[in-house]
Amino acid sequence: GPGLSLDGTLNSLQAVRRRFPELSPRVCAGFMSCGRLALLRMTLKAFVAHMERSEPDVAYEIAWVDQGSGPDAHNVPREVPIEHPLLWRVNYGVTYGLNTLLFALCRRSRFAMTMEEDWLWREERDVVP
Repeated sequence: GPGLSLDGTLNSLQAVRRRFPELSPRVCAGFMSCGRLALLRMTLKAFVAHMERSEPDVAYEIAWVDQGSGPDAHNVPREVPIEHPLLWRVNYGVTYGLNTLLFALCRRSRFAMTMEEDWLWREERDVVP
């Protein structure tokens, strides 16, 4: 099955979404990053795989604020379907980034969850006993 390879890359996961863009999202998954785009890619792909496999009835959208990761950040939305990518050239800080995610990019959804690029989505931890 899907998992991490020895070099830390995510293998055998594809970021394929049944509905994109989501027109009536119930949940907004908000991500922030500053560098560490490899971790962001792994987390996004694992999140999409989980939602498509385990939560197929939940209408979700993805919002992403990047704070100065450089030119490679422009490739991420080509690899993972993201409704609201926002790429800043500089780091404006966590507070400004979260406010932008929650009050601007995620405003259409009833619920929002936030993650950073180093909060790796681990499938074995998706259910709390």
